[in-house]
Amino acid sequence: MPKSKQKFSKGYLFLLLIFAYSMFGVIPQILKSQTKIAKIKEEIEYLEGKNQKELQEIEKYTKNIEELDNDYERERIARNRLQMIKPDEVIYRLNQKNQEEQ
Repeated sequence: MPKSKQKFSKGYLFLLLIFAYSMFGVIPQILKSQTKIAKIKEEIEYLEGKNQKELQEIEKYTKNIEELDNDYERERIARNRLQMIKPDEVIYRLNQKNQEEQ
């Protein structure tokens, strides 16, 4: 075989191997990376939404804490939520019967 044909064949074979490697080695990795990027972007959107909800929750609790500084609010919470009463205080409750029982 002449030397020029042998060089051409080796060079051609080398280029063919590089092309095959890029087709079967690199391109699937690129596609896999694109899929990962899409999943990460989706997760970022989810976490940003969750972060906004948490910030709203923090704002709500901050407002509740500020309201506890008010004596009226503190007493209202103690009476309604905790069922507390003042010393020597009597509470009367009216139980309403259903219309059917009467």
